[in-house]
Amino acid sequence: MAILRIAAVLITLTAVLSYLNSRYLRLPPTIGMMLISLAACLAMIVSVHFGVVSRVLVHALLDRINFKQTFTQGMLSFLLFAGAMHTDVGELRINGPLIGVLATFGVVISALFIGTTVYWILAVFGAPCPYAACLLFGVVISPTDPVAVLGILKDVGVPKKLRTVVSAESLFNDGVGIVAFFVLYPLVAGGDGPGPAGVFKLFLIHVAGGAALGAALGWVASLMIDSIDDVLTQSLITIALASGGYALAAALGTSGPIAIVVAGLFVSGRWPEAGEAHHVLPVFWDLLDSVLNAVLFVMIGIEVAAVSLRLLPLVVGALTVPLALAARWASVEASAAFSLSRHRLRDGVRDILVWGGLRGGVAVALALSLPESPQKDLWVTATYVVVAFSILVQGTTIGPLARRRAL
Repeated sequence: MAILRIAAVLITLTAVLSYLNSRYLRLPPTIGMMLISLAACLAMIVSVHFGVVSRVLVHALLDRINFKQTFTQGMLSFLLFAGAMHTDVGELRINGPLIGVLATFGVVISALFIGTTVYWILAVFGAPCPYAACLLFGVVISPTDPVAVLGILKDVGVPKKLRTVVSAESLFNDGVGIVAFFVLYPLVAGGDGPGPAGVFKLFLIHVAGGAALGAALGWVASLMIDSIDDVLTQSLITIALASGGYALAAALGTSGPIAIVVAGLFVSGRWPEAGEAHHVLPVFWDLLDSVLNAVLFVMIGIEVAAVSLRLLPLVVGALTVPLALAARWASVEASAAFSLSRHRLRDGVRDILVWGGLRGGVAVALALSLPESPQKDLWVTATYVVVAFSILVQGTTIGPLARRRAL
């Protein structure tokens, strides 16, 4: 019953905020609802500070919602599958080299740049932190969030060809980020990290294993969808693929996000060209994607109540914003130099790839998963500042930038 009550509260709150945004702000839905929920939570923090609202009550509410568990074990599989279903597989093949390098080499460059710079910043402020912990923070911040990217780029009308590159990269680069997270996590938590052979094994298990599982599940689901003309059953097959495939990947120890992305791309590439499913299923997944995105961004706004308002975490977060943009620029430039798609990267396209590298729920969930330490509040707050800037500033300006620079 508690789960149903929490879901009811979140959905009702999302509906109310969606109405307020549509009626008054008229911003892209995900951005508008996050902005309103963020403002409401800031007001709640002020109320807690002055004793109007109980701090215990606020933290009890956050614990009941449990953003990390709700997002990673509930919503993420459906959001990733919907994003993969709306990705142009043809454009993905054309831009494969660039996307592949961005999703691997680019993430490593960004994590090293952010982690090293933050390490020196903390030393300057007289709050030194182990280098491994700073690198782990860089890993948390570096991968662009497929959920944030897909939800916002779709709302602001970025050209489809460019949207495919940005969204496809974001769908895959979290695999590299997750492997790096698992590599560094034991070092920060007080254990021994894996050696080079262990890193390679983790990569094979999580990324290659997840991709193989997703391809197999997507192939079976495609055969089942092609063999019938019952849109209800076809819809149920895709729902089972998104939820059951993610759960199976977790049980096998592979990457659930990678498995679901590959499965969704496989189904999308073999989508029925005729019949009721050709028209109904895309509409169904588009609607489900929009609803879950709305709920997610409201949850991100609510999570500001978990942020520390101490000066040092806020300053580090503010300084990390330009660092994240600089790291993104460096990773895009380096990836363009090493990919086979350099001739397709005009200056305007590079600008959009840099500014469109949004962070969102994945970064927040990873930050909340960091090992307990005196610096955890620092990392969570800095991550939240970067995510808030990414969504509220980059997300509201990427559309006009894309229309000016991509055409």
